[in-house]
Amino acid sequence: MKRFLKKLSFIILIIFNFSLINVFAITKEYLAYSKYTSEGTAFFVNDDGEKTVYCYNHDYKPPGSPNEDSINKTYYTREESYLNTDDELMDKYGKEIKERIAALLVYGYPLNSSNLMEQYGLNEDKARYITQQLVWDITNGNDAPFGDKYGMYGYYDKLLELSKIKKFEQGNLNLIGNFKFIQRNGIYLTDKLSTTGNSGSFTITNLPENMTVKDWTTDQILNDKPIKVGQEFYIESSAKPDSSLKLKISYNYQEVKFYFYKYSRGGLNTNPDLPYQSLIRAELEDKFTEKPYEISIDGNFVPSQDIGKVVLNKKDSQNGKLLKGAVFNLQDQQGNNIRTNLITDENGQIVLNDLAPGDYQFVETKAPNGYELDTTPVKFTIVVGQTETVNIEKVNTASLGGVVLTKKDSKNGNLLEGAVFNLQDQQGNNIRTNLITDENGQIVLNDLAPGDYQFVETKAPNGYELDATPVKFTIVVGQTETVNIEKVNTASLGGVVLTKKDSKNGNLLEGAVFNLQDQQGNDIRTNLISDENGQIILNDLAPGDYQFVETKAPEGYELDATPVKFTIVVAQKEAVKVEKTNILAATNLKISKIDSNTKNPLNGSEFEIYSQNDTSNPLKFITTGSSDQYEVNIIGESTLMANGVDSSFTINKLGYGDYILKEIKAPSGYKLGKDIYIHLDKINSYYKIGSDGEKIDLNKDESLNLYNINVENEKGIVLPETGGNGFITQRNIAIMVLGISFILMINFLINKKRRIN
Repeated sequence: MKRFLKKLSFIILIIFNFSLINVFAITKEYLAYSKYTSEGTAFFVNDDGEKTVYCYNHDYKPPGSPNEDSINKTYYTREESYLNTDDELMDKYGKEIKERIAALLVYGYPLNSSNLMEQYGLNEDKARYITQQLVWDITNGNDAPFGDKYGMYGYYDKLLELSKIKKFEQGNLNLIGNFKFIQRNGIYLTDKLSTTGNSGSFTITNLPENMTVKDWTTDQILNDKPIKVGQEFYIESSAKPDSSLKLKISYNYQEVKFYFYKYSRGGLNTNPDLPYQSLIRAELEDKFTEKPYEISIDGNFVPSQDIGKVVLNKKDSQNGKLLKGAVFNLQDQQGNNIRTNLITDENGQIVLNDLAPGDYQFVETKAPNGYELDTTPVKFTIVVGQTETVNIEKVNTASLGGVVLTKKDSKNGNLLEGAVFNLQDQQGNNIRTNLITDENGQIVLNDLAPGDYQFVETKAPNGYELDATPVKFTIVVGQTETVNIEKVNTASLGGVVLTKKDSKNGNLLEGAVFNLQDQQGNDIRTNLISDENGQIILNDLAPGDYQFVETKAPEGYELDATPVKFTIVVAQKEAVKVEKTNILAATNLKISKIDSNTKNPLNGSEFEIYSQNDTSNPLKFITTGSSDQYEVNIIGESTLMANGVDSSFTINKLGYGDYILKEIKAPSGYKLGKDIYIHLDKINSYYKIGSDGEKIDLNKDESLNLYNINVENEKGIVLPETGGNGFITQRNIAIMVLGISFILMINFLINKKRRIN
């Protein structure tokens, strides 16, 4: 990294000299401590309140925390000194470093004499951090600029620059020029005077009534007004000055006062080989001094040749701003150089007050930074007896700069072609119109004069919302890089319709609950519920990739959390339509027929099963694989038969719900069983024998997804049926036995009567 070394030369003819100020020590001890801030550790001392201090010895140990036990807190003694004080502690790194540290503490935090913190947008912690870093870098001899103009690093570079060129010559006022009067057209004048020194002001307190102090450039009268250090002036006298006069200059300035804190006691694990750092801070003290100066008279005031004064003003051609740094040669009318390398000052001026009558011209040899060179001569004439200053003007056109506006999608950053803009000045006046972003989403302009501009969108890209908020930018003088600005647009919103259906019959399903997510699975909206038409309708989605994820199925259906993905595209005109189907929640139900006493299987039973929502029409079934395996099917039969080794049958994939199992034929010799009311769901399934029977919980065989119900039958006497096939049943036998018994009884009674007779 390059290092920049600047030397500041002063023409010093008269210097205020002051005696050295004695250093005095205050034996009072002050608590010093470290604290954490947003930018790392900072250092403070309790000295009439908490004061920011800076460590002066980078390799030494910093003061401890304020939270230490009282015996371990670090205490310091204080010494006060100035730049012109001989001080072993402050002079550790030499006079030049001492002067640089003084400038750094004045312009850095917390004094902030030139408001650099506001200029670079820094808060207290950042400014404190940079100031401390520069103290260490300067004392270590490791200071070098970052080459940045903005933020923390720009602030560092500016403080570094000021520490090199803004030396505080405390108590010294350097007068450039002297109080030597010459006669000109009956008036007595000094030549140009100015001062250098510490920032401040001065006044001439005993100016005679016939003398006037005037600004060198504007001729403004400065009598009894503070004259700033560095301001150019001269003195005019309407009468011959008294050679015995001594003009008194009263100088008001600010002097840097150092507070130097040296470690006294305390701290943890004190190591003699690693002493505690010394601490430093500074304040500005208002100072005043007065010094008399003798005047002198130029010979016997023999009238000199008439001479004139000219002021060249250098300006920006567009805004009239005064331009510093333009270089001119003064020539006669034949183009011969009379004076060279005349440079416009901070007021954009070159001032010459000693030109003999004649014709002259200024010729520009170097333009100010960022401006085009114009070598057209600026001619003027000094006439005999001229009493007024000749004022002439030279304007320059600033070099043109460029701007690139990039148009992007606000969400994904895609470059957008076809946006239309107007270029305006800051007052909203159109400079150029109908500028259209190209295939790279850009508008590129390379021919803009320095100034403030704004782009205003007049038509959005297809499928995007118009945003007429101005995009402001500035082309600065001397700009070498293109200004890059950005304008984002929000795409017009699109819609989607999710339709929820039964997977088998296509019935629309109400009550399904979904979350809307992005493609990374992040929820955007939750608890979206399908309506009576089985739909979820959204009309306000920005372009992008989405998915619906089901979180709750409709009543009686299986949950399916497989995402339903869809995309909203830019400029979408119709809603995206997506569909999600659900399968009825189902289980397997096994019915086993047994004797109520023996629990043995009973063949020959026949059943029908009804939905409790429709008790008039039994469900129909088909067999699957074997005669005892059934599935619901509208083309099948309603009869379910309990046969086989275990006198059972199984209904597979029977949907959750409420059913009635009716026995329509009992095994031979058994009574018909009561209706069985069955409730099936995922959480709690049960059955009841009879509508008012007690609930009996069903336990599922999870491996088979199977519930099992044993239907018991009781034995009973069965009478012949009318129109039957004449088979002998137990009822027939009972009647026959009774008949025979009756005949035998009659026969017994007849025979007994005969024996008696």
